Amino acid sequence: IRTFSRNTATARDRIPPRIIDDLEDETLVHLIRLFKRCEECGDWPVQWKDATMVMIPKTEQFKWRLIALLVTPYRIWAREAGCWTSRWMSSLKREWIANGPKKASEDVVYEIALDAEMAAGNYGHVSVVMMDDLEKGFEKVNHADLLDKATIYGFPPNICTLAVVMYQSPRRIRCAAAYSKSTTTTRGVLAGCPIAMGLLLLANLNPVDDFWRNLPSRIKCNISSFKVYVDDFIIAFRFDTNKLSHDEIQTMVTGTYLRLSQGITAKGANFAVGKGRVTSTDVDIADAVKKALNWCQCVSPSNCVCSSNHKIEAKRDITILGVDYSAGRPIKYAKNKEIVNEAKTKASKIVTLCKGVPFALNLVRSHVHSSALYGAKIIGMSDKILDEVRVMTCSSTSTRAAGGSSRIDLLLQTQRTSILPLRLTVLLSLSGPKE
Repeated sequence: IRTFSRNTATARDRIPPRIIDDLEDETLVHLIRLFKRCEECGDWPVQWKDATMVMIPKTEQFKWRLIALLVTPYRIWAREAGCWTSRWMSSLKREWIANGPKKASEDVVYEIALDAEMAAGNYGHVSVVMMDDLEKGFEKVNHADLLDKATIYGFPPNICTLAVVMYQSPRRIRCAAAYSKSTTTTRGVLAGCPIAMGLLLLANLNPVDDFWRNLPSRIKCNISSFKVYVDDFIIAFRFDTNKLSHDEIQTMVTGTYLRLSQGITAKGANFAVGKGRVTSTDVDIADAVKKALNWCQCVSPSNCVCSSNHKIEAKRDITILGVDYSAGRPIKYAKNKEIVNEAKTKASKIVTLCKGVPFALNLVRSHVHSSALYGAKIIGMSDKILDEVRVMTCSSTSTRAAGGSSRIDLLLQTQRTSILPLRLTVLLSLSGPKE
C-alpha cells in the first residue's frame, strides 16, 4: 500500500490507495481474507468490476492511448500480484526477453550500439538492425488463449484468472468529464494494470519460441542480438562481407523478418503497418532490404491485402526504445536539430490545447524540461543546441501563460552545464588500448 503515491489518480470509487494504510490492522486482516476468498472463487465483487479508460494523447496527431484506472482494492492486489508475475518472468530464462525485473530498455540499445561500433571498426564487418512493433498488441490478446497458456508455462493460475475477470468487466472511456457507454470484451489486456505486461509476454511466448527454435543455424549465427520489449521486436545482425555477398545478407535479413512476421500472424497478431525500420552501417544493404520487403504482390497496391507488413523504411538514424541509434555512426548535428524542431512543434500544440488549464500546463512544463534534459544526457548535444532547447522550453512554458509556475521557471533558470556527447567506444587491440 505504501508504494503508491499519495496524489495518484483514482477510479470511480474515489478511494486513494494510501488511505487504506490508515485503517486498523484488524480491518486490513479482513481485506486480506477477502482477497484470498476472491482467489479461491476466481471472481471479484460486482462493485469492483469497473474500469475507467483514460485517453492519453500520443505523439501522432489525433491518436490516443487508453490507460485503465481500476478500483483501489484491485490495484492493491495487482501490485502484490505483479511481484509474483516478475518472479515468473525471471524464471523463464529467455535471453530474448528485454523487460522485467532488473532490466532497462537502454541496456538493449547500448548492447546493439557496442556491436555496431565493433562492426564499424573491423574491416568487412556490417551491422544491420531491424525493429518493428505489434499493432495494438495490448488489445488483441485472447483471454481464452491466456488461460490455456498459463497452465502450459507455469504462470500463477489464480492471478491469471482474476486478471482476466477484471479485463472482461464493463469498461467505459472517459474524455474530460464525459463518459461513454459501458462495454465488455473477451480480448485485450488493460494498460495500467501491473500484470498486463506479464500476460502480453505470456501470449507471445509460443510464437517467439517457435521462431527462434526453427530459425536455420546459418542465420542464427549471424544474429548478435534478438530482443522483445513488451510489444517491440528488435533483431540485430552482424555479417562478414568477406564471406557473404550483399545478396546473401539481404536474403538472410528479409527471410528472418518474414519468418517472425508469419509466426506472429499465425497466432492472431501482426506488426503495425508503417512502423518497421531498418538501418545498417552499409546504407546500400539497408536500401536492398527495404526494396525486397516492400514488394507488393497485389494487383492494386492501393488496396493491398498482403498478409505481411511490407512497408519498411530504411533509415540512417532510428529510435530504439526511446534512445537514438545511428548504426555505429555518431548522432549528427542535423539529428539534434531535427529533435529540437520536433520538440518545438509538439510543445506549441500541447500548450495551445492546455491554455487556461493550470494543472495540465504545469504537467506539460515539467515534461518538456525533463525530456530535454534526458535527451541531452543520452545522445549528447552541442552547447548551441542546448541553448536552443533551453530557450524553447522557457518560452513555451513561461509564467506569462495561464497557470504558470514560478517553481518551474527557477528550475529552468539553473546554470547550464556543458554535457559532452555520449560516445560508445570499443577498445580492441592486442598491443594495448587506443583512444
